[in-house]
Amino acid sequence: PVYDENKNEKYFVHGAFVLGKDYFIEDVNGNELAHVYQKKVSSTGKCIILRGEDTVGEIVPKITMVKPKYVVKGLDWSIEGSFRQDNFVIKENGTVIVRVGVHILTKGSHLEISINEGIDEVNALACVLVIEGLLESEVLGTAFHSSIL
Repeated sequence: PVYDENKNEKYFVHGAFVLGKDYFIEDVNGNELAHVYQKKVSSTGKCIILRGEDTVGEIVPKITMVKPKYVVKGLDWSIEGSFRQDNFVIKENGTVIVRVGVHILTKGSHLEISINEGIDEVNALACVLVIEGLLESEVLGTAFHSSIL
């Protein structure tokens, strides 16, 4: 489950995260909101975000000399930061629209995702899950907390 800022279940994520990424984001009633999958012929880990029959974005790594970075073609977003530490941002035209960070609790940790108002939460969640999946994090055991800034 993915929780909102009041700890209410807001979305559910299920699928395969290990041998190729293929997962679905659903609302609390089980309606599919997005399907994200790793392109099978891609050696770069390119992932596709589908909303219904429409491709809304392709997440691909961008080669840089400094830090790893991803671009989301179709949404004109970039994803950058300290991926291994689960501390990264999504930018649109250079402006941070999503912040992701680990929130440490006494009984474990979870990712906290802050999404600016007006930004599509499902697209943002799909991007975050792709990064987590590409890094082979334990996504199935991670609780996501989504909140609007």
